[in-house]
Amino acid sequence: MPGLEGTTLGHYQLLGRLGRGGMSEVYLAYDDQENRNVALKVVSSSHTDYLERFHREADAIRRLHHNHILPAFGSGDQEPWHYLVMPFVDHGTLRDMLDIGPLSMQHADELLQQIASALQSAHDNGIIHRDIKPSNILMRDKHYIYLADFGLAKELEGASSITQTGALLGTPEYMAPDLADGPATTSSDVYALGVMLYQMVTGRVPFSGETPVSVYMKHLREQPMPPSFYNPKLSRSVDQVILHALEKDPRRRFQTPQELADAFHRAVTTPSVHDTQEMLLSALPAPHETFRSSDTPLPTTRRYGRQARQARQARQNRTPSSANRRFLIPEHRVASTTPTTPVSTKTAPVITDPLPTARTGATQHTEPIAQRGLQSVQATVPPLRQPTARGGTHLTKTRRPHRPLLALSIIIVGILLFVVLPMAFVYYSYVTHPHSLPIQPTSVPTHMTAPTSVSTLSPPSTTPVAQGPRQTSTSISAIALAATSGTPIMVDSLARNTNGHWADDKTHCLFDNGSYNVHILNPNALQSCTLTAPQFSNNTFEVDETLQSGQDAGMLFRANNDQFYDFEITSQGQFFFRRHDSGAGTTYVYLLNPTTSAAITPTGRKNTLLIIAQGSKIQLFINSISVGSVNDNTYVQGQVAFICGTGPSQATGEASFANFKVFNP
Repeated sequence: MPGLEGTTLGHYQLLGRLGRGGMSEVYLAYDDQENRNVALKVVSSSHTDYLERFHREADAIRRLHHNHILPAFGSGDQEPWHYLVMPFVDHGTLRDMLDIGPLSMQHADELLQQIASALQSAHDNGIIHRDIKPSNILMRDKHYIYLADFGLAKELEGASSITQTGALLGTPEYMAPDLADGPATTSSDVYALGVMLYQMVTGRVPFSGETPVSVYMKHLREQPMPPSFYNPKLSRSVDQVILHALEKDPRRRFQTPQELADAFHRAVTTPSVHDTQEMLLSALPAPHETFRSSDTPLPTTRRYGRQARQARQARQNRTPSSANRRFLIPEHRVASTTPTTPVSTKTAPVITDPLPTARTGATQHTEPIAQRGLQSVQATVPPLRQPTARGGTHLTKTRRPHRPLLALSIIIVGILLFVVLPMAFVYYSYVTHPHSLPIQPTSVPTHMTAPTSVSTLSPPSTTPVAQGPRQTSTSISAIALAATSGTPIMVDSLARNTNGHWADDKTHCLFDNGSYNVHILNPNALQSCTLTAPQFSNNTFEVDETLQSGQDAGMLFRANNDQFYDFEITSQGQFFFRRHDSGAGTTYVYLLNPTTSAAITPTGRKNTLLIIAQGSKIQLFINSISVGSVNDNTYVQGQVAFICGTGPSQATGEASFANFKVFNP
């Protein structure tokens, strides 16, 4: 839409553009009849689909009369333009205010009462807003708001053709998970209001991501962190109110906006018994009796951002130079399931070199290398630690006379509530967690040195490989949603080496900064880090991967010794899927050649890899978008591993992995 500054629509002279949306623009205009400035929302008649929403917004505003709903002075048509006249509010939006920082509890309570009252009025008049977010809350001043932008509003009964297409309308950061299964309801507005309240008191939304798809997937699958995690000043009562508004099941949320506002007001103005106990404990002077467990380690300090990068650099500087270091690839080996068949030690294939050009069908990829030695990276599995009685912990106690009995009692009760009970819960979770599986005997994963030459592509393989159609859709796949909707049989945040199942040599495979990191420190090579137990067969695998540097990164599965499937994405925005066969040396069968995909986010940002392996059918997804399907029954069971590779001109590479999940089909 060209700029309309200087244009006159009716008796409104357009002075300047205030903002623009997908199909409309908002202008500051001067009303010649009323001698005042107004705001005109203008849309062209060429946008026929959007016109219905535009007229729906005008109709909704005419039906609503509330002190905190932005009114409309009128509307008009002057071909090819349609316009809606509204008051000019020049104090910005709630989003502008939150960009500065979170609000105080009293200020958030004051504004929430106004927003909830306006939204409640809309619901009472049969209108669902469907786009509650801070940028749609206009500020007349610091303490007075208007609820605006009813462009996505719909009536409670009936649905127009716009809502029958199955598209999800709204802003992903504020969209309720139930919108994936049905139309918008008043409860989805309550959820969005809860998200906005979370942002008002913490300065951030509960879920964020690199793409709209990844954000909405978190709403569907993940539980939000309590708001007090980001703002320690918040009370337990405030946490409970906001998390209640963010329940996944709409039946468990507050049923109306006003219920949410009333509950939040009570939490702010009337502290609960638990909040009172916390305030009393925090107000106590330093105790004269100090307790120190002799077997409790001192807390460690986690490092983020620049500090984490400096720490990693320091680790690299302490190792020998790349000229003397031999960087090796872990061999993918497991204990034989047949007692009479010994496990042989084989050289794992080097998964390196520049990626081949895309071809149709399966190809063989030959990667010549020099002969290399082997070394091992032990993944130690510590025994489960048995719980010990409270009295078994040695406590050092220094007593001073005349200690007030009440203060001592409070401290003891606090220790019971905040130490003993949480430790019991952690122990219970540890021994009953789905991924705490018995560990099978396994050979030590080994590494192979980096290749010394650039690989070349051999002629296409004569072995037929059935390849399914590639899907280029950029919409959320229903198959991906269904495959991950059940309860996982294994969940690992990868923040630490749970049960010691992961290879962890502190140099190439290590846990740092809340994720599992794969480091490679020489060019034209690939580093793999293996989950030593258990093995998997027909399963769905999901992991968040961030390629920080290097050429490619991804996941191996159904790996046994030197045979496996390999699904990776590259720094050039491509993905590929290949197979390595036992004894094939440096030859790979490419089941899906390197292909550019819009589903891949750039280097340095998170991509969620999803693999659905059921028998011979293997389906591949990136950020819940299908990128290919292959039929191959060569391997049916094995380990999984994460990998990162470098090209010939890249000295180092690094990839981090988090939130690993395994589902049954």
